[in-house]
Amino acid sequence: MLWPFNRKKWEKLGIETDGVWASTILNNWLRPDETIDIADRDYQAVPFKEYMWLRSFKPRPLPYLSEIWDCDNFAYACMVDINRAWAERSRGKRAILQGYIKGLIKKDGVNVVHAWNWHIDDKGIGRFIEPQTDEEFTGVEFTYAVRA
Repeated sequence: MLWPFNRKKWEKLGIETDGVWASTILNNWLRPDETIDIADRDYQAVPFKEYMWLRSFKPRPLPYLSEIWDCDNFAYACMVDINRAWAERSRGKRAILQGYIKGLIKKDGVNVVHAWNWHIDDKGIGRFIEPQTDEEFTGVEFTYAVRA
């Protein structure tokens, strides 16, 4: 972990990559007729350990309120907080390779709508992270992905 904070190390953390590489990894999670759009061109793929450390900077979350402040709201807010923590620390020229996805998934054989944060590390390993608990998943069976 990069603590105490050292901006030069953060600027060189992980690998430099682009949206094409990220899209290729993300789209492997989906059905062939679906794609995930990537917002930026240039990215920094950071190790998972440092990504999780950046997640620790999210403010105290609001309590869960069904349909008002639930999984998609937690995931979006977490994504924004991580982008802010990354921007404040790295001052680099690339966005951190992470985001959120909402979709219809199979859970215990039943279709369920849910949202997660996603992260791709410097080794190309993609993970889903439960926004409310920080639980990590390396594979989710999507029936239909709404957006990322």
